[in-house]
Amino acid sequence: MLVHAGYLGAFLIRFGGALPDTNFRAYVQLAPGVTVLTLALFLSCPRALQVLTLLLWRGAVWRVAQRVWGPERVIVCGPPGEAEDFTRRLTSVRMTGWEVLGTLVGRPPGAPEESLSEVAAAVAAQRAPRGDEDGPGQREREDPFPLSHVRHHRHARA
Repeated sequence: MLVHAGYLGAFLIRFGGALPDTNFRAYVQLAPGVTVLTLALFLSCPRALQVLTLLLWRGAVWRVAQRVWGPERVIVCGPPGEAEDFTRRLTSVRMTGWEVLGTLVGRPPGAPEESLSEVAAAVAAQRAPRGDEDGPGQREREDPFPLSHVRHHRHARA
């Protein structure tokens, strides 16, 4: 009852004390659903049951989102050691929702402008056909840019 009183009060405030007929008819049609939903959400039950319901709901939404949108495609950038460790952790755990496209190791001078070209190169290399095992980003660089290497990760999609 208090929920419905709150909605009606909000209507009165919004419309200056006069309820428009079209809005009120729509509210009356939705009122049974609002009542059922309010009882289901705010009914007293053990906290363990609430937590279990929340966990089940989040798990279901996560699975549906993974099927609909697929994994998040990322490029890991960082200093030597840290970037490889983080990439290893991301790729070692199944079902994380992350797909590592590549790893950029090093810190370019004048970042981020110069590093953007490296990210674009890694993305382009990910999309390019691969004839050699190392990939185009694996070769040592000949310019003074201190980015030590780009590693591309290939994963079989399930």
